[in-house]
Amino acid sequence: MVDVDVKDSGAAWTQKVTVTVPGAEFAEEISGRLKQFQRTHRQRGFRPGKVPMGLIKARFGKAAQAECIEALINKSMPQALERLEGVIHITPPRLLSALEEVGDLVFAFEAELRPQIEPANYFGVEVEKTVVVVPSSAVDEALEEVRKKHALDEPVDRELVAAGDVVKFTVEREGEESEGQEHEVEVKEGALVPGLYEGLLGATVGQGRAVTISPPQGEPMSLILTVTGIYRKVLPSLDDELAVDDGRAQTLLELRMLLRKEIEAGYEEQAVGELKQAISRKLVEYNPFEMPTHFFEARLEDEVKSRLRPLLRGMDPAKMGLDLTGFKNELREGFAEAVRRAFVLEAVAVKESVEVTEAEIEAYLNEKVKDARARQSYRAPEARDDLRHSLKLDKAFDLIISKAALTEVERDPSHFEQDHGHSHDHDHGDGAHDHSHSHDHGDAHDHGHDHEHCDIDHDHGHDHG
Repeated sequence: MVDVDVKDSGAAWTQKVTVTVPGAEFAEEISGRLKQFQRTHRQRGFRPGKVPMGLIKARFGKAAQAECIEALINKSMPQALERLEGVIHITPPRLLSALEEVGDLVFAFEAELRPQIEPANYFGVEVEKTVVVVPSSAVDEALEEVRKKHALDEPVDRELVAAGDVVKFTVEREGEESEGQEHEVEVKEGALVPGLYEGLLGATVGQGRAVTISPPQGEPMSLILTVTGIYRKVLPSLDDELAVDDGRAQTLLELRMLLRKEIEAGYEEQAVGELKQAISRKLVEYNPFEMPTHFFEARLEDEVKSRLRPLLRGMDPAKMGLDLTGFKNELREGFAEAVRRAFVLEAVAVKESVEVTEAEIEAYLNEKVKDARARQSYRAPEARDDLRHSLKLDKAFDLIISKAALTEVERDPSHFEQDHGHSHDHDHGDGAHDHSHSHDHGDAHDHGHDHEHCDIDHDHGHDHG
């Protein structure tokens, strides 16, 4: 039976834990490991399994001790953690003493606890909500985009390409046969791959022309372009026929109304996002608490890796010589707000008895997770618990928003085109919601459900081997 000594470290959320494994148990573990070495070791002059223990100990004593220390720490850590409540992160254990012959095995670690928050001022939060009245000019612009989408190519009776033309052409590499694939572009300066505009301008229909283009990524390429036709875009008339061709309405008036609703929905989505950010900042402001340092740093490290994972494709940034300090510091402030908000929402969920039913989980999966294999992964208890936790934070946040004191402020659409000077980093939606903790259980699965809150489930922060 291990002895566990727990002491406060001076911080409200940290405890120093010292674990002592009795010397007899330590010695027995080492003795058993040495006997395993004795059974398997082969040495000239001795029959298998008969090498004297003194020789075994001299050769394998240090290795046996190291293996037993690791095994006993892994075995006793869960026993120690059972005596603590609310642990969200533990530092790697530090060996204090390990005397093979007569001494106990003693190691220590720091346990960071979940902040104890008594949430306050979360109902009736006073915030402004932007309301945008869509001007007719915005609908007109949307209609023009619809017309461009349904524009027709009308042949131009001209042999030389001019700026503004729509041209169709084929491409072949110098010295190679043409693939015959036809491309279509508008000859517009600044809108094409460098070299293509100059190569097409003044080209003659039916005559090959040597050009060199320089893709943004890649080496310059020498090509032969052959223009097969010159066209101009003919926009359809603004009438009911356009609405029918578009397929979303029967009359031009209906199409205008539909486009207005789409534009309004886009502004409303931005307004709600802005509203959530404002409420989030006030929740954090009204409910200050001391952040568990090691826990936060571990979660920030996870966030950095999660964001870079698509680019790194499984490669280790350290082995690639990448210094991610700058990127991490850019994320730090916004991510800290996300973590703080999640802790506050968790406290609100407890205080307001917010729960998530199995029916709500199934409804979410049916609506948001279309892939059958991905849905099946949520049958695993850990994944389902993580999803339930995130949905609970969603419900708590929705409850807070529903009881907020909103003041609607009418603003111009340009409001959403401006940089208001606040960081949006915290609204990262936990898009990947990576459930892998810092210790390695081999199940770092990415379920890809999209929530607005950072995952604050416990993070043990080390590898149990």
